[in-house]
Amino acid sequence: MIGWLVALLYNTCADFTLELGPAWKGSFIDTLRRSFFNRPGKIYCTPTSVIVYFDREFCYQADLLPVIDRINSEHHRIPCMDDRLLVLSTCPEVEPRAGPYNLIQNAIRL
Repeated sequence: MIGWLVALLYNTCADFTLELGPAWKGSFIDTLRRSFFNRPGKIYCTPTSVIVYFDREFCYQADLLPVIDRINSEHHRIPCMDDRLLVLSTCPEVEPRAGPYNLIQNAIRL
């Protein structure tokens, strides 16, 4: 049973690297775990959906866009959460606006 689960996980990770693109082809499972699994983010629940929002610290979000688009287009539902729709979302690539915190950070860099 354990051997079967290990083989299933290995095959799933191999399929995942194929979806990520040629830069990730042949990556070790430990590299995938550190790069993509158990990443920071937030979960928002609405009456009709569950939104998973990745934090800005997750630096490989751009590599996940094809996978996220495919998962969102399949309209997965979560039965144990009143059949809510699963929506994955990345952090937008927007520079922070001017404010006291940014002025302090810019002064430190100078």
